[in-house]
Amino acid sequence: MQSRHYAFCSLLIVAALVIGCSNGSKAPAPTAPSPGIVSSSSNAIDLNTVTTPGTAGAGTEKPVVGTVAQATGTCPTLTFVLSGVTINVTTKTTFESGTCADITDGVRAGAIGTKTANGSIDAVRVKIAPALPPPPVHVEGIVSAFGGNCPALTFTLSGTTVHTTDKTQYEGGTCADVKEGGRAGAEGQKDAAGAITADRVKIVPPPPPHVEGAISALGGSCPALTFTLSGTIVHTADKTAFEGGTCADVKEGVRVGAAGPKAADGSIDAQVVKIAPAK
Repeated sequence: MQSRHYAFCSLLIVAALVIGCSNGSKAPAPTAPSPGIVSSSSNAIDLNTVTTPGTAGAGTEKPVVGTVAQATGTCPTLTFVLSGVTINVTTKTTFESGTCADITDGVRAGAIGTKTANGSIDAVRVKIAPALPPPPVHVEGIVSAFGGNCPALTFTLSGTTVHTTDKTQYEGGTCADVKEGGRAGAEGQKDAAGAITADRVKIVPPPPPHVEGAISALGGSCPALTFTLSGTIVHTADKTAFEGGTCADVKEGVRVGAAGPKAADGSIDAQVVKIAPAK
């Protein structure tokens, strides 16, 4: 019984060999794709890079990146130059961050594809940098035509309408400090009507009160003096700056000007005293 089993198995092996030979040749075994081989068209296009003209593999193995120049043709068929390399756009080209219509001279872009006989690149993909926003507009002047409530104000500076929002940032004060007749500056983007939506508003503090005249009722000693100018009492201190002379030149009858914040009693704490030259 065991010998019959061996004989049967031998017949099966012989039959398999005969069938294999009857096909004339053995079919090649399928080969697995080589690892690590990636199509150049799938390489990422980094618009922050700079492609030097003549870089090996630019446009094929690696993207070519630069500023569009010499753009000619009509979409979907265009030709343009990036960093010295001619790029051909066809109906098979796909676009990132834009469309064919966005390819104009001066736009930053990158392209990758296949090289033609004349050295140009038939672009498989083109990536277009998003358009930069226009630079912000700055205006300053006296606040007029004031209206609205914080944070949404509308006012005019030097003939330009300014709008504020809850995103507006303030320097030198707060939204509540924007008042009719005050001086301010604003910066932001202009809309189609020419008005500015302010990213920033700078509030310019009013100049300190100023008074001038001939000194009277002089008292005290340097640096702490008290005198009267045109009915207003003026106080000096060690922080008072003097122009045109020194504290010792402040004398009865001398003509001076003084500027500084007003105290509660209406007197001026002089930050600056300007002494007129003697005649």
